[in-house]
Amino acid sequence: MQYKMYYDFLKRDAMNKKLFDEDYDFFANHNLMLFAYWKEYINGSDDATFFKRKLFMYKIEYSKTLENICELGSVLEDKGINYLILKGIVIAETYPESFTRSMGDYDILVHAEDFDKAKEVLLEASYETDPEMNTYKDATFFRKNSLNVELHHAILNSEREPYADEFTQRLWCNPIKLETPKGYIMVPEAEVHFTYIVLHMMKHLKGAGFGLRFLLDFKYFSEFHNIDHNKQLIVFEKIGYGEFYRSITTLCHCYLGMNIGHVSWLYEPEATVIQILAEYIAEGGSFGNGSERMRIANEYDKYKDTFKEKSKLSIFIELLFPPASVMIENYTYVEKHRLLLPIAWIQRLVQKSFSTNKGMKEKFFLFNQDEEFVSKKEYMMCALKLKNHKDYKDNE
Repeated sequence: MQYKMYYDFLKRDAMNKKLFDEDYDFFANHNLMLFAYWKEYINGSDDATFFKRKLFMYKIEYSKTLENICELGSVLEDKGINYLILKGIVIAETYPESFTRSMGDYDILVHAEDFDKAKEVLLEASYETDPEMNTYKDATFFRKNSLNVELHHAILNSEREPYADEFTQRLWCNPIKLETPKGYIMVPEAEVHFTYIVLHMMKHLKGAGFGLRFLLDFKYFSEFHNIDHNKQLIVFEKIGYGEFYRSITTLCHCYLGMNIGHVSWLYEPEATVIQILAEYIAEGGSFGNGSERMRIANEYDKYKDTFKEKSKLSIFIELLFPPASVMIENYTYVEKHRLLLPIAWIQRLVQKSFSTNKGMKEKFFLFNQDEEFVSKKEYMMCALKLKNHKDYKDNE
């Protein structure tokens, strides 16, 4: 099934094409397996046997997830801590069936002055944390039979995104008490929450990865809350991401049938940047590494500036045999006995060779990168103003 057919499957109320194992693998890679089963179920497909059998279980599981976050919100309030639930379960409540939107954690925002107190509350609620996974602005908590909690007192990185601090304060304006079947949770006002959801999407497209679920989030939250896209475009143009917003809105409108209302600023669906973006998102998977071509292009991004100063061969040799200052991070014996550096190199090469985290071509990406794919990605990022124009010109 070509990527356009996958978009078509997500959009249609009826789908005649039978899904095969590789198609389910595709949706699993985008955290959309349950959504795909549900689509087949409501379309009366014979392939929905598994889903029909598990339907009740999934609904019960979502009900427990909702109950957990409502209880956690109540505990925070009892301790005098104001909080906001971001993304995740708040977006799920706008889907046609909430339980079909998979989640990996709860994102909870508190004020900076309440951050340490909120961490104590989570520990008292039988959550555990690993200090090595925490940063100055967020902390991750774990508990058996519960989703992880990502506790934040700031969003994005203010050093990279100058508007981040001001926007964090906007999230606290006019919070909403969202009623659910299991209680209520406090969430940001819909328009500003939607802005944050899109900013989070933008961050993922620039860095960690971007999947089809982001587009469904955009579509369902937008339609449920009747988001004013003209006003949203003004917000994103002010911070330099207007082209990104235009492209995502166009993609959801043209490829997913999103009801957008009256706007005149969409791209044509045949526009090159839209075609590249649609394919890039579909191929990338939820975490941006859905294909070897994608992973190679991302590796290329890390070293493209260095290519201007050094040859591919010299960089390749440096990657194979890093200096001792790099090796001691994972091979502590090198720090004590520098003469053992060659042994550490051999150990590292063996470990990397048998690692399944990266494809073989990606391990040798300097000599195997897909020039056409890399060029398309550079063009797309430049057109969406997510990368300096000079960066693209220098690599043409």
